[in-house]
Amino acid sequence: MTNPTTEQLKQAKESAMEEFLALLFLCMTDHQKYRKIIKDVENNVLQKKVPFPKNISDACGYSMDGITTMEDNQCRQRQMM
Repeated sequence: MTNPTTEQLKQAKESAMEEFLALLFLCMTDHQKYRKIIKDVENNVLQKKVPFPKNISDACGYSMDGITTMEDNQCRQRQMM
């Protein structure tokens, strides 16, 4: 994209910050306690089974019972509203 608008730049920065915070959340997770889930997330992202979480809410969607998809997490969020 050449010559993005101020609004497009603002949205890109916000999106980048959300993705950074999701990554930071996963990195700061207790790796001893959640080692299997973290490894499953890494493997599934690499195999393109699930997309990398785009925000902290999506990152929290990985449950102890296994990996939920971002769509499942979003459905739960809508039900809570």
